[in-house]
Amino acid sequence: MKKIFLLILLFNLFRTFCFSQNRNKFDSLQTQYKLCKADTQKVIYLRKIAYAYTEISEMGKAFEYANKALVLALTTKNRYHIYRSYLALGLFSNSIGKIADALNYYTKGLSYLDIEQNKKDETTFMYVKIGQLYNELENYKKSYEYYDKAVLLAKQYKDTVIELQVLLSKIKVLVNDNKFADANKIVNHIDSVGNLKYKDWNSNKKLFILQEQWLIEYNQKHYETANKIGLQSLSLAEKAKDKGFVVSSNYLIAKSYYKLKDYEKAKKYIDKVIKGDIEFNDINGLMEHYNLLSELLIEEKKYSTAKELLLKALKIANEGKIINLEIELLKNLSEVTEKLNDPAQSLLYFKQAVLLKDSLTNNKSQNIISEIQTRTETEQAQKEIEILNKDKVIKDTQFEKEKTLRYALFGVLALMILLAGISYRSYKRKRKDNLIINKQKHLVEEKNREILDSIEYALRIQTAILPPQKIVRQYLEKSFILYKPKDIVAGDFYWMEQINDLVLFAACDCTGHGVPGAMVSVVCHNALNRAVREFGLTQPAAILDKTAEIVLENFSKSEDEIHDGMDISICALNTKTRLLEWAGANNPIWLINNGILIETKADKQCIGHNDNIKPFTNHKFKMESDTSIYLFSDGFADQFGGQPERKLTKNRFKELLLSIQQLTIQQQALELDKFITNYKKEIEQTDDILVIGVKV
Repeated sequence: MKKIFLLILLFNLFRTFCFSQNRNKFDSLQTQYKLCKADTQKVIYLRKIAYAYTEISEMGKAFEYANKALVLALTTKNRYHIYRSYLALGLFSNSIGKIADALNYYTKGLSYLDIEQNKKDETTFMYVKIGQLYNELENYKKSYEYYDKAVLLAKQYKDTVIELQVLLSKIKVLVNDNKFADANKIVNHIDSVGNLKYKDWNSNKKLFILQEQWLIEYNQKHYETANKIGLQSLSLAEKAKDKGFVVSSNYLIAKSYYKLKDYEKAKKYIDKVIKGDIEFNDINGLMEHYNLLSELLIEEKKYSTAKELLLKALKIANEGKIINLEIELLKNLSEVTEKLNDPAQSLLYFKQAVLLKDSLTNNKSQNIISEIQTRTETEQAQKEIEILNKDKVIKDTQFEKEKTLRYALFGVLALMILLAGISYRSYKRKRKDNLIINKQKHLVEEKNREILDSIEYALRIQTAILPPQKIVRQYLEKSFILYKPKDIVAGDFYWMEQINDLVLFAACDCTGHGVPGAMVSVVCHNALNRAVREFGLTQPAAILDKTAEIVLENFSKSEDEIHDGMDISICALNTKTRLLEWAGANNPIWLINNGILIETKADKQCIGHNDNIKPFTNHKFKMESDTSIYLFSDGFADQFGGQPERKLTKNRFKELLLSIQQLTIQQQALELDKFITNYKKEIEQTDDILVIGVKV
């Protein structure tokens, strides 16, 4: 590990050297900017200064100068310079993770580009940039739309090279959208057309293709194949003496070895990547790769070393205002400190990550009204002068009329004052009474707002502990989660962990709902994590025994006796052997195959306070093909509705599930959601609703 910290020290020294070098560059650019007489030249130098600040990750300064360039470009009305200024702001926003801002800047910049003025290459480039952002926002439909525009434009101008480059970029969207066959078709098309048409279809272009092939295999979890492609890419990059591709190829190999759980080899290659980052002064890349290195250290249970590395990386990311990387580093710090049995510090890092993520989500683009006002001041002044000249001609003829009107106005004003005096006394009495009422109303509203703000913050924390459904489907491809809290926050929650070929998942129902239920859910969620991560348990019954022990230990610290707890149904599914292990606390498991529903009942005790605590029972099932697994809380079956109004009941819930078995697992979720919405209609939801469905 000394080697790692030596790299960090070298990087900091290198960064200091680069800063001093850049200081000379800034001084030179500032001097040239001041010597400029034409505003268009000043715009160019302002942008150059902005880009120079990005080289040392001074993003605050970069935005400051890019905004100055935009304001000046708007006053010059030079469309191309306005576009370039918006582009700079978009690139900077994207680099720190402000995707919504970047999309806004790119879209505005695109509107100032004129294809007819030989700007087809840049228009295509902007289509691709916008397509990439929609990809990151998982809006694949819009992403395809912009990539298709780029391809169409390239075909229109018969530029096959640009067309192939656009298609190469589109592969990432197809991979994220799980359209691997389409992605492979594009790879084969690019390779065949490139080799056929271009003699300069050299190793550089081959490397691009190889790295996209790696991405396709990696996302399909073909890690052995991905690793071979990574090694092939590295060999070609070394022969071509392309340092950039050498670094990126090493990173691909490191990620492959990480997934193959060969941590020593992964570290060997990530060390090479970090050296490359330092050589290229790539701060963003360095932080991302430190993050991967910390994950390797966590897997090796070297928690103290991982924490030290993450703290150093976080400091650099914070100085450079690289917000998206700060969030990832804080999340890993939260996990590491939890492993080091420091729950208070773990929660603090977690809260910081949530708040930082919120600042990105809620961030709005800066208002440029003042900039536009500066641009239009001259035009407005001219309009006002014209109006004044016209008014002067009219004023002389209207003077006498205004004089007569003025006397009449004074008379009316005197009468109004008299009436006002009479009504003032009455108003004064009413105002005193209203002030008291309004003060009380304001206090109530303020208190309600504080309570609502606290609940909404609790929701963000609770949402953050739930695994995203995209991640759930990554390990359980044919699955759904129907999750409908009764209030803003819930007592129900779902949980998942993946260990080698084993996928652990559970439906959990804590005492109560709303804020009290949510507080209990956080305690129980943490206990489940500790049972698996800290104590290394994978058998469902053993996990429940240890979880119950941890929950009771936490509750026993209170001076008051706490009887809250959790009902749970938990599975451990081996995706290779198709062996399912299950245990339950009050909540059963339902298995459906060939139209037959088999229910296995749970132990009649909860996770929490029990008069007679017994070990939980572990059940094993060998899964046949097309078997559906259902875990749930009691919220769905206990809902009131229908005509006449009555409780749904578990028997009718069973009948409903049996009636929709011909549908895909995702369609089943939609049907259940539609049914329960129609069933309850105007009746208030009685409890949190949670149903998990998995098809094996």
